[in-house]
Amino acid sequence: MIAISESGMKFGPYEEMDIINWEKSSLYKSFGVGLKSVEFIYLEEKYAFCLLEAKTTVPNPLGPKGQEGFDEYIGEVSEKLIHTFDLFISSLLGRYADKEKEIPENFFKQNLGKIKVKFLLVVKDAKNEWLRPLNDGLNKVLLRYKKTWDIKVAVLNEEMALSKNIIH
Repeated sequence: MIAISESGMKFGPYEEMDIINWEKSSLYKSFGVGLKSVEFIYLEEKYAFCLLEAKTTVPNPLGPKGQEGFDEYIGEVSEKLIHTFDLFISSLLGRYADKEKEIPENFFKQNLGKIKVKFLLVVKDAKNEWLRPLNDGLNKVLLRYKKTWDIKVAVLNEEMALSKNIIH
């Protein structure tokens, strides 16, 4: 079993064959500067690829300064999700055979035509009332990916992640 500590939270535990510590993988690192990454990818209940980004804080989308810093934050998180998804799917399709040995076999066993995909953002210190604007912002920026790939987007805070057993 593997647990990953990130942004002051402990994710997992996951079976070794159901998780890729993507941010630390040589496949991701081999691309160098310019490519962004989420923390990790895991198989959720054997039917969904879940790309998880963890953050400690978020700019207050409801504060007196409005969207100051918020749009940039959404853009940064979206970039990480998109870059990771593109590289991950292309690797599952055999584009980087020399580096695929880091990807557990369980990921290759999935039917790419039927697998569900989830982009998950977990923000440790996000207030409950901030989750909706975060979710709406990500859904807006990621709309093309959501429609093309039938991707679900979810935003959780630490409390919600605990209740869903994503962290412990």
